[in-house]
Amino acid sequence: MSAGPLPLPQRVVVTGLGQIAPHGRDVRAGFEALLEGRSALAWHSVGEAPHSVALPSAICPSFDAAAELGRARLVTMDRVSQLSALAAAAAWADAGLADAGGAGGAGGAGGIHPAERERACVMWGTGAGGIQTIERG
Repeated sequence: MSAGPLPLPQRVVVTGLGQIAPHGRDVRAGFEALLEGRSALAWHSVGEAPHSVALPSAICPSFDAAAELGRARLVTMDRVSQLSALAAAAAWADAGLADAGGAGGAGGAGGIHPAERERACVMWGTGAGGIQTIERG
C-alpha cells in the first residue's frame, strides 16, 4: 500500500557556522587543520601529584565555561551542552543575527522577524554528547 507521493524536497540554507573545538574557534582554521591532518590530541595530566596520570586527550584551551555562561548555568548543563550552546551562538552570530535587533546569544532569537522564527534553527551534531550526564544516571 502506497502512502502517496513523496513530498517535494525542501531547500536548506546554511547562513552561519560556529565551533568551539580543540583547534580553536575559527571555523576556517579548524577545517584547514583537519584537511592537513593536524591532530588536536596531546598528553594532558589528570589528577593531583603524585597520583596524576597523563592521558591523550583533546581539550578546548580557549573555553572558560564559567566566564562565558555564568556559574549558575554551569550546574544545569553538561560540558557538551556548554560547548554546543556557545558553538550555536557563534553560528547565529556568523549568520549576522546575534546583534540585529534581538537578544541573540545562546538563548535569544536574534534579529529574526517574529513571523520567521518557526522557520529558522541551529543544527548541531555530536558523536557522544552528554556522556557525563548519562554516567551520573
